[in-house]
Amino acid sequence: MAVYRVAHLNKRGKDVVVVPLHPSFEFHPAATQKKIIKQLESCAKKVGLNGIVVPVWDNGKNGLGFQAPSELHYYFSQVNMLSITEQLQYKLTCG
Repeated sequence: MAVYRVAHLNKRGKDVVVVPLHPSFEFHPAATQKKIIKQLESCAKKVGLNGIVVPVWDNGKNGLGFQAPSELHYYFSQVNMLSITEQLQYKLTCG
């Protein structure tokens, strides 16, 4: 079982579950990324963390890589992994 530290935020009126992942997530095929996100969504819902699941990762350029709906791009483009880490308040177990 994988254990993730996650943040449950409200951004632009939407509940968002932010899940930091290993930077290699960026290089997985799109189908694999979607599968991982679906699994994380399922795990989050089971424990009452409702909202849009947004995977984030350190992009190696002192910035944050992320997969989020376009209305959340501005927020995630303005933060870095340190600011995300400071907001992690839950543990999510999947598997």
